[in-house]
Amino acid sequence: MLPIFQISDIITGASDATVTAREALLRWAQRTTERYPGVRITDFTSSWRDGLAFNAILHRNRPDILDFKSLRSRKAKDNLELAFSLAEKEFGITRLLDAEDVDTPEPDEKSIITYISSMYDVFPEPPAYHPFADDEKNRKVDEYKDLAQSLLTWMKDTLDTFRNQKMFKTLIDMKGLLLESSKFRSDELPKRLRDKQRLSHLHRDIQKLSRHTSHVDFPKELTIEELEKTWNQVASALQERDQKIKDEICRLEKLQRLVDKYNRESKICDGKLDDVEKRITEEEKRIQRLHFVDAKHNCDQIENDLKSIEDILKSLQKDYLVFEDKNYHQTAELKLKLETLKERYQHLKTVFQTNLLLLLTERSEKNVSVKKNVKQRNVSPEKSNETSKQTSLLKEYLDWIEKKQKRLETIEFGTDFPSVKNNLEQMRTEAKAIEQYRKKFGSLSTQKSSKEIDNAEEIVKIEAKFEALISYSSKKQQDMEILLDFVQSASRELKWMADKEEAEIMRDWSAKNLNLVELELHQETLTSDLEKREIQFNAIQSRGESLMLQNHPASKIIEGFLKNMQNQWSLLLQLAFCLEVHLRYAQTYHQFFKEARESEQFIKKTEEKLNTTFSKSVNSIDEGERYLKQMDVLKEDLSKYNDIICSLVQRSNDVLPLKQRKSQPSKPLSITAICNYKSPDVSTN
Repeated sequence: MLPIFQISDIITGASDATVTAREALLRWAQRTTERYPGVRITDFTSSWRDGLAFNAILHRNRPDILDFKSLRSRKAKDNLELAFSLAEKEFGITRLLDAEDVDTPEPDEKSIITYISSMYDVFPEPPAYHPFADDEKNRKVDEYKDLAQSLLTWMKDTLDTFRNQKMFKTLIDMKGLLLESSKFRSDELPKRLRDKQRLSHLHRDIQKLSRHTSHVDFPKELTIEELEKTWNQVASALQERDQKIKDEICRLEKLQRLVDKYNRESKICDGKLDDVEKRITEEEKRIQRLHFVDAKHNCDQIENDLKSIEDILKSLQKDYLVFEDKNYHQTAELKLKLETLKERYQHLKTVFQTNLLLLLTERSEKNVSVKKNVKQRNVSPEKSNETSKQTSLLKEYLDWIEKKQKRLETIEFGTDFPSVKNNLEQMRTEAKAIEQYRKKFGSLSTQKSSKEIDNAEEIVKIEAKFEALISYSSKKQQDMEILLDFVQSASRELKWMADKEEAEIMRDWSAKNLNLVELELHQETLTSDLEKREIQFNAIQSRGESLMLQNHPASKIIEGFLKNMQNQWSLLLQLAFCLEVHLRYAQTYHQFFKEARESEQFIKKTEEKLNTTFSKSVNSIDEGERYLKQMDVLKEDLSKYNDIICSLVQRSNDVLPLKQRKSQPSKPLSITAICNYKSPDVSTN
């Protein structure tokens, strides 16, 4: 019998007091039978009763002498008998045990240790080749192939779907498509990413298992490298598809705003046509009874309204051409609406020219003839002198009105809030002056009602001009007040958006003290603020568009503000998207380096521990067993950090170099622009 105290010497190569002979032999048996199904050795009694462990030692060293897989269905006594017989016959190991000695509730530990020591003497080191390694490898290979094929099929189908994706015609359908894409990113993509990570682990395990066996060759399209390429194609196609959807939504939103403007303008045009039609009908009934000047004034107003309608129709025609060019799905309906409005306009214009303008022209010719006859009458010297004074006074009134009219016309609307406010104050001052001058015109009404009617027609003309001046002043003041209110609201929105823009542009994503929790909260707040502000923003936009549809005199200024607001809003939305993307990159970056630092610290501590604690000489068995337990814990930690480090290596390509964002590049660099941005110093697309 091999002396028990020598077992440790044989296994460790030296008389090592830290490992007992019993422990050393147990570890040898465990190492030899590793990966054998149904074999789990924890002691020298019950672990050996079914005979599988004895046969596993023999099979590991000579797989050809027995079929291990068939033993699990046999009785324990038969397995024990087979093992002892083969050991003696094939390897000359003395049969120190019978099946009855082991197949018992309480086998004799010392006898089993003695026999196993004899087996160790024949098989001191397990062969590098493991009979069941191929089984495990084959299982992992099969799992890898199935999972890789499933992932590849999914990726190909997904690529076909993305590349053949048709854009819907309506805005609601496109937003639904974007929602589906977002759901795909949150639900489907992470699941497939886990499959890809599982394939990486399987591939690494297969490589390990193939060190001492034949190398495994996979079809080219199922290799890790090709799968990674296809995965990147899917990611790229998804990004392109999302961008196309967002671009199409942006295009449809612009068209929808234009459609809303078109419909509002059409409604206004229709209302104006109703009003003009009503006024033409009224004027037809009373034109013969009215004074020529009043009749002409009314016709001029109708003509101006028709000109305003014509301008609206031109604007509608221009918008319609945009719909036709952009292939908008409701173009036919919009065209029908425009043609109907044009037909009504042409009809009313014809009626106006035939029934009103023609009649007014005839009356004008008669008035000219009457004036010639009046001039030929004899006039007394006294009356002539009085008429001259009246004429001089009327000329003074007329000069003042014309001078004031020119002054009002020189007052501009302004281009920003301060200038509009200042010009409105000037306008109010002039309006007060006009109102004070009104008292001087009281005598004109008296003269017109007297029998002395030589200048009656001139008085009517001056009164009409004065009323026109008051009307012009009141209208322009009202237009400026409306403009001031709009500009003030628009300026507030622009200021709010500019402040948000500056905060996003000035943020240093490469800062070491970046507070990600605070940024996440900021991102949620910004998104919420934008959603709430959009209602107010759209109300101001609609108000400005409505003013333009009504042909507000400062339409160009309003259009400029609307354009600035839209550009600023679009930029802010892109910056909000940038915030979301940058935050995700920053989280990836900081999480990566956090794990990297933790792994580095662990490696340093472990290396230090190996060079200090585990390099000491052991003075007792208890101390040695304690160190062994610590080594087991360390082994588990190493295994854990091995997975972390492998994961870091895989993720390293996805980590953006945040530190380079503030450094001066030594040569031109290629960058990926997340959004469009323009400033005096830089422009990205």
